[in-house]
Amino acid sequence: MSLTSELNDSKSPLSRFMARELPATSRITGSVRSQLPLRPRTVTPQAAGRPDYRSLGRAIDRRLRIAFGSPVDSILVEGVFYAGIDVAAVATRTAGQAVHGIGQALLSELKGQPAAHDGTLTRPRRDEERLSRLCFVASHFEEVKRAGLRPGNPLLQLGATAVLDDLLFPPTSPMTSPGRWNLPKPITHWGG
Repeated sequence: MSLTSELNDSKSPLSRFMARELPATSRITGSVRSQLPLRPRTVTPQAAGRPDYRSLGRAIDRRLRIAFGSPVDSILVEGVFYAGIDVAAVATRTAGQAVHGIGQALLSELKGQPAAHDGTLTRPRRDEERLSRLCFVASHFEEVKRAGLRPGNPLLQLGATAVLDDLLFPPTSPMTSPGRWNLPKPITHWGG
């Protein structure tokens, strides 16, 4: 079940949890808005065109799963498995092996992420930036499991020598190095 459908269903466990733990969301929303600059610098996720909202939604869902202590699930594990096979079938065997290796590195790094503790959701800026990017990369592997390897999936653009950081910080990214963005200070505590 998707995060949106869970939130729309007032009887779902997630909706009940949110109502119980975050009864005054207007305070949180106000806190977030007060920390944003009046004219925030925006960055388009890809070079041009419409953002990939499915991938973005899956990335947000993954970040919440990590916060709740479940960083890796069967969908992601199977996506990593099939991505290597599918890329090898349409590109080269070595590219497929590289994608599989990247997927294994991704799984390993995600498994090492601690759950939120005492309501603390975020980490230091650089760590949170990397985690956000890991979640977005995970969405590309999830897509393989859910819908197959579609044209435009960044996994298809990887060569035999690719590594995880090639997906996290592609050379065409406006943010090749995490220290370049001037992001607003993140909310570091939620709840009571």
